[in-house]
Amino acid sequence: MKSTKRWLPVLPVILLFILTGAARVRAYNPSDAVSYALTYSKTNEKVRNSAYKDFSGSGGDCANFVSQCLLAGGLPTDNTWKPYTSAWVGANALRVYLKDTLKYPGGVPSSVSELSPGDPVWCKGDSGTYGHVMIVSYVSGNTFRICGHTVERRDYNYSLSGLTYHISMHGTPVPDPDLRDFKVPLKCFPVSTGNVTTYTSAGGSGISGHITGSTDECTISKVYVNGRVEVTYPKDTGGYKTAYANLSDFISSSHEVGSYYGYRPSGRMTTYRRSDLSQSYGEITSADACTVVGESGGRLQVIYPLDSGGYKMGWIDGSQPHEEETISRDTRYPVPISAYTISTGHVTTYSAISGSSTGYISGGEDLCTILEIYTNGWCQVRY
Repeated sequence: MKSTKRWLPVLPVILLFILTGAARVRAYNPSDAVSYALTYSKTNEKVRNSAYKDFSGSGGDCANFVSQCLLAGGLPTDNTWKPYTSAWVGANALRVYLKDTLKYPGGVPSSVSELSPGDPVWCKGDSGTYGHVMIVSYVSGNTFRICGHTVERRDYNYSLSGLTYHISMHGTPVPDPDLRDFKVPLKCFPVSTGNVTTYTSAGGSGISGHITGSTDECTISKVYVNGRVEVTYPKDTGGYKTAYANLSDFISSSHEVGSYYGYRPSGRMTTYRRSDLSQSYGEITSADACTVVGESGGRLQVIYPLDSGGYKMGWIDGSQPHEEETISRDTRYPVPISAYTISTGHVTTYSAISGSSTGYISGGEDLCTILEIYTNGWCQVRY
């Protein structure tokens, strides 16, 4: 199945909305999760919500139950975690999803004080170290209780020594990707030549280390709506490290999201690491569709494509001959939006607004994601 990001010439081409949702930070309410857990559990007796399948006879219902609790607490589903994917019904797969995909902090708890109601906890099970998952329902002093299925437990006293893992669902927002103007993977240098603090989570909690702004070329792999980025950078001891930093450490604050605009040089042009234009970084040509994301003293910060794949972000002399188009977003529509085209035939896509044709959407088959909608009747779409 192909997956690419292109442009459509007319907004009405896609109108059959299947799922709408503006980019947002996911909210989790632990009290709602615990309330659900207490409603659908009972010690030594099986209690189930008839709206869901019961996996008691096929591997166990523990993860299915905890997933229901997390959903009741406000954690939204996605293609990886929804009824009844492996991350939904598998104890360890759920742990990996919460830890690696959503970036919730986790580990083996050393004190009950690390636990909070609404947190999932793991212990050994038939399938291994993380083979059984439960949800914390109560914490006080050195005592905590859990709810779980297979084995059936409701508000049941448990021992810290029996736990093999814990995910903290508190205090760390879980950001959605920002799909608007940012192209990744994106190679760049920080705006500052000083040290840039990195964090252990996308929510900004826990200091991970620092980037040496003067020398470290970084690769941004994800951009989040809370203004954080996932970034890989060189370690002082050799090799590379992936952590999180502020988007503002890399992009000039002179332009707000939504005021970025397209830029195409009239000829070959050198790019530079920073706005002082003292260290060359690469070059762009008239064939490169660039995006201006910052400005300082007549110098422009641009994102541009690499022949080898991916993108770079550097600075150029803004006085050089070029073409530009300011793009205004139509804010009436929440994005991203998942949709099918009205037509069941082929729908032509383009490399840029008014650009060359690059392919087509199979209208009868392809579920698309509209990333941006513009007032000139174009939209940016992934399919």
